[in-house]
Parts: sequence; C-alpha cells; structure tokens
Amino acid sequence: MNAKTFKIVHTAAPTGAELPMEREGLAEFADGLVSYGVLDTPEKVIEACHDADAILIPGQRFPAQVIDKLERCRVLVRYGIGYDVIDVDAASRKGIVVVNFPDFCQREVANHALGLLMDCAKKISRQDRWIRSGGWRGGRSPFLQPMGAIHGETIGLVGFGAIAREFQRRLAVLEMKVIAYDPYVKPEVAAALGVELVSLDELLQRSDYVSIHVPLLPSTEGLFNAEKIGLMKPTAYLINTGRGPVVDTDALVNALEKGTIAGAGLDTFAVEPLPADSPLLRLDNVVMTPHCASYADATALNLWRRVGHEAALALRGQMPNTPVNGEIKPNLSWLTA
Repeated sequence: MNAKTFKIVHTAAPTGAELPMEREGLAEFADGLVSYGVLDTPEKVIEACHDADAILIPGQRFPAQVIDKLERCRVLVRYGIGYDVIDVDAASRKGIVVVNFPDFCQREVANHALGLLMDCAKKISRQDRWIRSGGWRGGRSPFLQPMGAIHGETIGLVGFGAIAREFQRRLAVLEMKVIAYDPYVKPEVAAALGVELVSLDELLQRSDYVSIHVPLLPSTEGLFNAEKIGLMKPTAYLINTGRGPVVDTDALVNALEKGTIAGAGLDTFAVEPLPADSPLLRLDNVVMTPHCASYADATALNLWRRVGHEAALALRGQMPNTPVNGEIKPNLSWLTA
C-alpha cells in the first residue's frame, strides 16, 4: 500500500492543524494526517475515524461501540500513560494495537506532586490570596497555624510505581518518612528504597499527606470514598496527580467542608474540565491545577513526535514499541516484520 493512501486521524486538533511534531514522527506517512477539531461525541469519532488506518488520541473516549465501527484501523496511539479512555478488550478483538507511553512524564508528575504538597503544607496559595485582598495590612497571617514542618512528617503513597518512586526520591531529600500501599510491589523492593509497605487503612491513618499514584481501573474507581477519607487525620492533606475518578468527589467535598481533613491538592478530577458549579471552586482549602502535571515544553514535543513514530511503525507493518495489548501480535495479519 502506498504511504499516501493511509489515513491517520488526530482526534482533538483543529481542522487542518499542522501538527509538525506528529508529522515528523510519521515520516513518509505524514501527508495522511488529518484532523477535524475535537471529536467529543461517539458519533463524531465514528464519522471521522471509521476508515482510518491509525488514530492519535489525546483524550477522546473509544468504547466498544466506537471501536467496532473501525473498518481498517491498525493502531490506536494514546498520548501519555493512561489508556482508560480506550476499551482495550474491544480493540484486541478487532486486531487493533493500543499504544501508550509508560515512561512518559515521570519526573514532571513527580515534580508537580511535590509542588502541590508544598502549596498545601505551607498554604502558599491561601496566603497569596490573603495578601492580595489586603489582609497583611491587618496583621499576622491567619493561616500559619497549624502548619507542619514537612521534614519528619509522614507521607503515604497510594501506588508505588514509576512516578511514585520518582516522587519518593524528592521526598527523601526533604527528610520525610515515606510509607506506601501497593499490593503488586514486594516489601523487599520498597524497603531497598527506604519505603515501608503497609495496608491502605494503616497508610491513611498514619499519613500527614496522602498522594495518589494508581491508574484508573475497576478496582480503583471510587477507592477514596467517605469511609477511606474518614480514616485520614484531620490535619492531613490529600494530593491527586493520578486519575480523578479514583476519588469520590462528593465524599472529598464533604470532608473538606467539615474539616475532616485539612485540605487537598488536585490536578485531576472525576469530570474534566471542572464544571462551573463544582463545589470544589468555593473551597479555600483546595489548590487545583487543570490536569497539567505531565506538561513541560521539551517533554511534550518529544511525546508528540513519539506518537507519530509509533503509528508509523504499525503502518510499515511493524509492531509498535510499547503496546498495551502486545499479546495479539500473532493474530495481526498486517505484520510484515
């Protein structure tokens, strides 16, 4: 098949966008890259992608009802680490390779989690707003007490994968006590890094800060419900740079309003963008960022190029480097190498 006959769809770029990094990665297939704006409904996705050979997905959902309509697609390339927006089982049944980038943005997210921790601990955003409103002219900051020292305090990492381990290296410099919950990590592996593995309940009860680093799975959706949040100290902070739906928003809001916990630092939310009427917006003990923990200029440019490169591998008849469902390789009729 001639390279120019391949159709590659970007599901969120403006119509006719240049997308130079993706085109660089696509190399000889660059002329086949098209975009039609943000495909924000299943109907739009199907209309644009039904005859695509490769699809580049920043965040649009690909449930089974969409995947079943893909006529000749070889590969779905997801920008970033998480692939919960794609029904991988449905893709596997159709012989479509799903690609993600498990090594993407580990340092960036760890740095962002550290920033949220610092903001919560030192109440930076709250004191900034207080100064801007003229509060300092009236005397001493009302936000100084209570305020922990950070060093010597305990932080619990829920999930102890690559990003959490990057985060732990930064926490060690701060002389924090790090504990973690991860049923897939052996205690001796964590111990070698100076981390104590404990149960989730024990972690919540002991931690001054709780930081979420688990993927969104059926077993983790709503994991932080009222019961679990209720185990946290009233002086503790919840930090989430993982996936928003891991936290029950209503339970979190209730805890923040009642002072069951001290505050939260959030980069991800159950519904994104955050609705204008979200109760989180009226709470002063929350610092929020718009799901941007992964971003840094150089990191983003490299990812965009890699997205194109992985799609190009499939279009050349080769297996992409980081397939989520690599077990389907023996069943792929288009593989030539």
